[in-house]
Amino acid sequence: MSVICLRRQSRCRGRLFVATFAAAIIFQVVHSRNYTSQEQRQLQAQDYFVDEGPPITCSFGTGTYHYQVDGFTQGEGLVFAMKSKDSDDNGVKILSLGFHVPDATSRNVDFQVYALKQDGYYADPIRNSFNEGVSYDYRGKAQFDEWEMISDGTIRKSDLIASDTNPKANEPDFYKIPPGTFAATEIPPNGGVRSFYISTSLLYTDPTLEKGINDDQLLVGVNDPASPKLLIGEGASGFSDTKFMYKTRQFVGKFFYQTECATEAPSLSLSPSTSKPTSSSPSFSPSDIPTKTPTPPAQPAGAEAALSFPLLECDPNQVTVPQEVQDAVSEQVTDTVTNGKDAEDFDNFS
Repeated sequence: MSVICLRRQSRCRGRLFVATFAAAIIFQVVHSRNYTSQEQRQLQAQDYFVDEGPPITCSFGTGTYHYQVDGFTQGEGLVFAMKSKDSDDNGVKILSLGFHVPDATSRNVDFQVYALKQDGYYADPIRNSFNEGVSYDYRGKAQFDEWEMISDGTIRKSDLIASDTNPKANEPDFYKIPPGTFAATEIPPNGGVRSFYISTSLLYTDPTLEKGINDDQLLVGVNDPASPKLLIGEGASGFSDTKFMYKTRQFVGKFFYQTECATEAPSLSLSPSTSKPTSSSPSFSPSDIPTKTPTPPAQPAGAEAALSFPLLECDPNQVTVPQEVQDAVSEQVTDTVTNGKDAEDFDNFS
């Protein structure tokens, strides 16, 4: 009897050992599953949010607005500067220019566009009595080495289209430089300046009495907070070395630029972007719209919301998952543990 009893006790101990061992294995598997589930979600979040590529960019077009279009005149070239907004931390790229060339309605017209190699104004805004820049002046053929050609070509009548920047034109006279033939040119961020010179016969106009060189021109188009400023320039008179030949003039036409997309699509503006005394508001529509309209999709709950929401202003150097994403992932994992199909296992072994 004792032998039988000992055998039964041994058999009981063996079953207890097996049960305990199995429980330990199940406990380890469940906890491992919890860790693995959370780790996988974290990796998915990191894969989505860490973007080693360039930020998403949008392209826009903006046109000039003039209160008196009767004042348009034709001249041989224009030199001017463009300036980024003080609040723009990224800067912009100028992709193309468009201007009015009435002569091209009757003959072929050659053109060249140049950008000053260095950032800044083409001449010191402080001038002497001969209209020379006091400390520097890059106007004139003697200074041509300071400029680089960014576009050139020949304008034919078939290239011309109508444009609302010259509403009184009897026939189409607007020419937009194809972006593929224009070297994209950077304007530095935070109030940075870049200068341009257009060499051809084109329309320009006199500024109003209270405006002078390097003051803002009135613009109509996309009300984008990153839109650069177009500054009043000077008729270039064939880029003469004689500085008093240069007269204050405003560009007439459009410019096209690229910048990082905002988190919300820019609004469309039908009014000049610079405030002026009350006058008739322009009735024409903006010249261009964004090539992308980055509108976020509706967000589902939990981790899925964080993973599916696009970051339109992204930092290529970001190497950590944002805290709000970590919180969303944590909430989703907690919900899985509490209410998911394995919830009973977690309750039994936690």
